[in-house]
Order: sequence, then C-alpha cells, then structure tokens
Amino acid sequence: HDVDCNLDDAAISQRIGQREDARSRKDWDEADVIRDDLRRNGVELIDAQRSWITTDGRSGGYFAPRSARPPAAVPTPHAAHGKSTEQATLSDASIIALIAGREKARN
Repeated sequence: HDVDCNLDDAAISQRIGQREDARSRKDWDEADVIRDDLRRNGVELIDAQRSWITTDGRSGGYFAPRSARPPAAVPTPHAAHGKSTEQATLSDASIIALIAGREKARN
C-alpha cells in the first residue's frame, strides 16, 4: 500500500524527538503510538541505524538520548562458516519506503 508523506522534515524531526523523549522515560506505549503515527504518514523509522526514510524518498538521521539507546548488538559468528547469525528484519513499510527512495534516486 502506498502512503504519501505530507510531513515536512521539521515535523518529522519534532515527532521523532517526542518519541525519543518517550523512550527515554520508558513510556513504550507513547513511543509506539508516535512510531505508528509516523508510519501511517509515510515515515519509516530504522532505529538500528538511527535514521528515517519517507515514501517520497527523503531521509535523515537522529540521535537518541543515552538512556533510550538499546545495547549494541554484537553479531555471533556461525562456527562452521564464520558468518553472522544476526538477521535484520524490515517491515513492509520500511521496504516500500526504501524502494521508493531508490526509485526516486534513479530518476
């Protein structure tokens, strides 16, 4: 499903700041509501990379307060092949936003 992003970068940054404040207070319900609201408005957050991307191809980064940052993931090498067993999962909205950004960059 395609969602047009009608938020400007300042509005996106403001909402992300509100979400990070909620996360620093460990108010996970409020943080989830803000994330879902951004997603409905065409903005996908990629917390592992501290970045956001919109369905129209814009993107940016953000910083989380120290207390809201999850511990860094350390990949565990697969014993037989030396490969990482850690896998990244993306939501459908993330994939759509990434594809839209790539297509915009091609044009």
